[in-house]
Amino acid sequence: MDIIIYEVTKCPRCGAYTCEREFDYDLNCFDIYNVLHEFVASVYPDSIEDMKECRKALKDGECPLCDNWEDGLGHTLGHGTN
Repeated sequence: MDIIIYEVTKCPRCGAYTCEREFDYDLNCFDIYNVLHEFVASVYPDSIEDMKECRKALKDGECPLCDNWEDGLGHTLGHGTN
């Protein structure tokens, strides 16, 4: 199975990378990697609208770790996320 990455953003505050990738038909998820390129967590939007809000937030400089996003599975992300 091929994974298609749509966009990668880098947090100017902590250096974390967020990669938007295919997830469920038209719905994409966001994988977060720390500055050492180690996988940290994924964010799973509930809807296309939520996915678009995530994209806008990333373009506006938000970071899933610095800004404590929820992952869509009931967990809050942050720099202590394993």
